[in-house]
Amino acid sequence: MEIPPSEGSAGADVPSQTDEELLACLFEQAPIGLVVYETRLRLVRVSAAVERVSGVPISRLLGRHVREVYPGSDGEVVEERLRSVLADGKPRRTEHRIPTPADAGGDRVWSGTTFRMTGAGGEVIGVGSILVDKTSRTRARERLTLLKEAGERIGSTLDVLRTAEEFAEVAVPQLADFVAVDLLEGVERGEEPRPAGGAPALRRAAARSVTPHAPESLHPVGAAVAFHPATPLARWPAAWRRGRPC
Repeated sequence: MEIPPSEGSAGADVPSQTDEELLACLFEQAPIGLVVYETRLRLVRVSAAVERVSGVPISRLLGRHVREVYPGSDGEVVEERLRSVLADGKPRRTEHRIPTPADAGGDRVWSGTTFRMTGAGGEVIGVGSILVDKTSRTRARERLTLLKEAGERIGSTLDVLRTAEEFAEVAVPQLADFVAVDLLEGVERGEEPRPAGGAPALRRAAARSVTPHAPESLHPVGAAVAFHPATPLARWPAAWRRGRPC
């Protein structure tokens, strides 16, 4: 495609201050993360988007080595990737989860492209990374995967106890570290619940934990369940009658 020269300005130099203004706007307003390291892998520039998502002020990042930015094993992995890009000049694409102070809901998922930066004379002057926050998209995909798995695994038989076990198996660890399923007394025998008077009786039908043997469970599977009146769980009868969480 041939682009015709603009009228009255063919070959005109772009004012240097425009370049600086555009660069400043790019790092301040770009919705994606931009990170630049010098050849010793110290961070020399970072976009405001990284600060907004991570919750870490830019002033605390500038001048720090990659291992200080990503402590522990994550830092080792990122450093190795940056050095590889500096050495061979081949861009690397990655996707990883990083815990961030700004997000109490869990780790954030970043898709990144890392590339080598060279000067006008061809000399290597640093390495840059473009980071795109894919957390919302990834969580939506994980929810759909969980719903699909739940539909396939829960209710495979008419046995209510097995259904309770299947629910616990699907919920841990995707939704929780520990899950207990308690049924109204008699339901496990195929009877209709007939609560009378006070709180109906419960019996533990299933329990599952990320820790072996589910140490969080105070009641073994099959045992009658009672909750201390001072605990929120003791309010379950009212929630059950209303059909809402307590």
